[in-house]
Amino acid sequence: MRIEEINGDEVIYMRRTGQYGEENYELMCKMKAWSNERGLLTDDAVLFGIALDNPQFTKPSECRYDVCLLASSAKDIAVEDQVETRNLCGGKYAVFTINHTKDAVTDFWKSFPTEMANNGVKIDFSRPIMERYSVKMVSNGFCEMCVPIVE
Repeated sequence: MRIEEINGDEVIYMRRTGQYGEENYELMCKMKAWSNERGLLTDDAVLFGIALDNPQFTKPSECRYDVCLLASSAKDIAVEDQVETRNLCGGKYAVFTINHTKDAVTDFWKSFPTEMANNGVKIDFSRPIMERYSVKMVSNGFCEMCVPIVE
């Protein structure tokens, strides 16, 4: 775990509403294909997966999930019917680098609260946890989980 300041940069995104699961992965694939067709999935591109709702408090059918693209040329893209623009929730985050596998992600969700508590770091529940996928990291088998922290 390391602490990092993440900017509130503008991104383009696709959103789905419904129970979290396989459909989130399908949305990520759709965003990658859309971005690749437009030449946006370059080496400096970064994708974020953001679960905006907690299924403990929100009906699963109403949970929102955004797949966002941060790329140097993304801000110049005219918004199309498939994508919109928004800003990331900037601020300080505890960043965990994990293997880009389903098992590693599952293990992360089970273990990160304890690791943060053991390090005296508190979660900021007013901002969502973000999955971060840089093209370079994913090609090496890794991704990052970014947990907002209280400053």
